Amino acid sequence: MPSNSSRRCRAARGHTPAPESQDLVQAAFEAFQRANSIEEIRQAAAQYPFMTDPQFIAAIEQLIQPHVPPGLQPAFRLRLEVLKAHRRCARLVKAEDVAANNYNLNIKNPNRQDDYAHMPPEQLAADIAKKEARIAEIMAEIQAVLKAGAGWQLFL
Repeated sequence: MPSNSSRRCRAARGHTPAPESQDLVQAAFEAFQRANSIEEIRQAAAQYPFMTDPQFIAAIEQLIQPHVPPGLQPAFRLRLEVLKAHRRCARLVKAEDVAANNYNLNIKNPNRQDDYAHMPPEQLAADIAKKEARIAEIMAEIQAVLKAGAGWQLFL
Protein backbone atom coordinates (compact mmCIF):
# COMPACT_ATOMS: atom_id res chain seq x y z
CA MET A 1 0.00 0.00 0.00
CA PRO A 2 1.42 3.41 -0.91
CA SER A 3 2.50 5.68 1.90
CA ASN A 4 0.84 9.03 2.54
CA SER A 5 3.90 10.83 1.17
CA SER A 6 3.83 8.86 -2.10
CA ARG A 7 0.08 9.58 -2.42
CA ARG A 8 0.70 13.29 -1.89
CA CYS A 9 3.53 13.20 -4.43
CA ARG A 10 1.31 11.52 -7.05
CA ALA A 11 -1.52 13.93 -6.26
CA ALA A 12 0.84 16.86 -6.77
CA ARG A 13 1.71 15.47 -10.22
CA GLY A 14 -1.98 15.27 -11.12
CA HIS A 15 -2.54 11.60 -10.26
CA THR A 16 -5.48 10.57 -8.13
CA PRO A 17 -4.68 8.47 -5.11
CA ALA A 18 -5.09 4.72 -5.63
CA PRO A 19 -8.22 3.46 -3.89
CA GLU A 20 -8.01 0.53 -1.50
CA SER A 21 -8.63 -2.87 -3.10
CA GLN A 22 -12.22 -3.08 -1.82
CA ASP A 23 -12.95 0.37 -3.25
CA LEU A 24 -11.41 -0.76 -6.53
CA VAL A 25 -13.68 -3.81 -6.71
CA GLN A 26 -16.69 -1.63 -5.91
CA ALA A 27 -15.68 0.87 -8.60
CA ALA A 28 -15.29 -1.95 -11.13
CA PHE A 29 -18.70 -3.35 -10.24
CA GLU A 30 -20.27 0.10 -10.59
CA ALA A 31 -18.61 0.48 -14.01
CA PHE A 32 -20.04 -2.94 -14.92
CA GLN A 33 -23.53 -1.80 -13.85
CA ARG A 34 -23.33 1.51 -15.74
CA ALA A 35 -22.09 0.06 -19.01
CA ASN A 36 -24.70 0.43 -21.74
CA SER A 37 -22.69 -0.88 -24.67
CA ILE A 38 -20.05 -3.41 -25.57
CA GLU A 39 -17.54 -0.59 -25.93
CA GLU A 40 -18.28 0.65 -22.39
CA ILE A 41 -17.76 -2.89 -21.03
CA ARG A 42 -14.44 -3.07 -22.89
CA GLN A 43 -13.40 0.31 -21.49
CA ALA A 44 -14.28 -0.80 -17.97
CA ALA A 45 -12.29 -4.01 -18.47
CA ALA A 46 -9.33 -1.96 -19.69
CA GLN A 47 -9.57 0.28 -16.64
CA TYR A 48 -10.11 -2.64 -14.24
CA PRO A 49 -8.34 -5.66 -15.83
CA PHE A 50 -9.35 -7.97 -12.98
CA MET A 51 -12.96 -7.72 -14.25
CA THR A 52 -12.16 -10.49 -16.72
CA ASP A 53 -10.86 -12.77 -13.97
CA PRO A 54 -13.04 -15.89 -13.63
CA GLN A 55 -13.46 -15.26 -9.88
CA PHE A 56 -14.80 -11.74 -10.48
CA ILE A 57 -17.15 -13.01 -13.18
CA ALA A 58 -18.35 -15.85 -10.91
CA ALA A 59 -19.00 -13.36 -8.09
CA ILE A 60 -21.13 -11.20 -10.40
CA GLU A 61 -23.01 -14.29 -11.62
CA GLN A 62 -23.84 -15.16 -8.02
CA LEU A 63 -25.11 -11.62 -7.35
CA ILE A 64 -27.39 -11.42 -10.38
CA GLN A 65 -30.05 -13.95 -9.37
CA PRO A 66 -30.83 -12.70 -5.84
CA HIS A 67 -30.13 -8.98 -6.23
CA VAL A 68 -30.99 -7.91 -9.78
CA PRO A 69 -34.65 -7.50 -10.75
CA PRO A 70 -35.77 -10.19 -13.24
CA GLY A 71 -36.37 -7.60 -15.96
CA LEU A 72 -32.76 -6.41 -15.80
CA GLN A 73 -31.11 -9.83 -15.52
CA PRO A 74 -30.79 -10.40 -19.31
CA ALA A 75 -28.84 -7.15 -19.67
CA PHE A 76 -26.50 -8.17 -16.84
CA ARG A 77 -26.00 -11.62 -18.36
CA LEU A 78 -25.18 -10.01 -21.71
CA ARG A 79 -22.56 -7.82 -20.00
CA LEU A 80 -21.07 -10.96 -18.45
CA GLU A 81 -20.87 -12.62 -21.85
CA VAL A 82 -18.99 -9.58 -23.16
CA LEU A 83 -16.53 -9.86 -20.25
CA LYS A 84 -16.05 -13.58 -20.93
CA ALA A 85 -15.46 -12.92 -24.63
CA HIS A 86 -13.02 -10.12 -23.75
CA ARG A 87 -11.11 -12.57 -21.55
CA ARG A 88 -10.82 -15.06 -24.41
CA CYS A 89 -9.41 -12.38 -26.74
CA ALA A 90 -7.28 -10.30 -24.37
CA ARG A 91 -4.26 -11.27 -22.36
CA LEU A 92 -1.59 -9.75 -20.19
CA VAL A 93 1.95 -9.59 -21.51
CA LYS A 94 5.00 -9.27 -19.32
CA ALA A 95 7.12 -6.16 -19.80
CA GLU A 96 10.13 -8.39 -20.45
CA ASP A 97 8.29 -10.04 -23.36
CA VAL A 98 7.46 -6.65 -24.85
CA ALA A 99 11.07 -5.52 -24.48
CA ALA A 100 12.33 -8.80 -26.02
CA ASN A 101 10.02 -8.13 -28.97
CA ASN A 102 11.69 -4.73 -29.54
CA TYR A 103 8.68 -2.99 -27.95
CA ASN A 104 6.42 -4.16 -30.76
CA LEU A 105 2.95 -4.38 -29.20
CA ASN A 106 1.62 -6.52 -32.03
CA ILE A 107 2.28 -9.73 -30.12
CA LYS A 108 -0.01 -12.54 -31.19
CA ASN A 109 -2.23 -14.06 -28.52
CA PRO A 110 -1.49 -17.79 -28.33
CA ASN A 111 -4.94 -18.41 -26.76
CA ARG A 112 -6.89 -16.74 -29.54
CA GLN A 113 -9.13 -18.98 -31.57
CA ASP A 114 -9.73 -18.29 -35.23
CA ASP A 115 -13.24 -17.06 -35.97
CA TYR A 116 -13.43 -19.11 -39.11
CA ALA A 117 -12.62 -22.54 -40.38
CA HIS A 118 -11.62 -23.39 -43.91
CA MET A 119 -14.24 -25.66 -45.47
CA PRO A 120 -14.60 -27.25 -48.87
CA PRO A 121 -16.91 -25.20 -51.15
CA GLU A 122 -19.64 -27.87 -51.06
CA GLN A 123 -19.73 -27.87 -47.27
CA LEU A 124 -19.65 -24.07 -47.17
CA ALA A 125 -22.61 -23.86 -49.58
CA ALA A 126 -24.56 -26.43 -47.51
CA ASP A 127 -23.81 -24.50 -44.31
CA ILE A 128 -25.02 -21.23 -45.87
CA ALA A 129 -28.22 -22.92 -47.12
CA LYS A 130 -28.88 -24.34 -43.63
CA LYS A 131 -28.44 -20.89 -42.03
CA GLU A 132 -30.68 -19.26 -44.64
CA ALA A 133 -33.39 -21.85 -43.92
CA ARG A 134 -33.17 -21.07 -40.19
CA ILE A 135 -33.42 -17.33 -40.94
CA ALA A 136 -36.53 -17.99 -43.02
CA GLU A 137 -38.07 -19.95 -40.11
CA ILE A 138 -37.37 -17.12 -37.68
CA MET A 139 -38.80 -14.53 -40.07
CA ALA A 140 -41.97 -16.65 -40.44
CA GLU A 141 -42.30 -16.78 -36.64
CA ILE A 142 -41.89 -13.00 -36.39
CA GLN A 143 -44.49 -12.43 -39.11
CA ALA A 144 -46.93 -14.78 -37.36
CA VAL A 145 -46.50 -12.89 -34.09
CA LEU A 146 -47.05 -9.55 -35.84
CA LYS A 147 -50.18 -10.84 -37.61
CA ALA A 148 -51.53 -12.11 -34.28
CA GLY A 149 -51.51 -8.50 -33.10
CA ALA A 150 -48.97 -8.81 -30.30
CA GLY A 151 -46.57 -6.52 -32.16
CA TRP A 152 -43.97 -4.69 -30.11
CA GLN A 153 -45.64 -5.51 -26.81
CA LEU A 154 -43.64 -8.72 -26.71
CA PHE A 155 -40.40 -6.76 -26.60
CA LEU A 156 -41.35 -4.26 -23.90
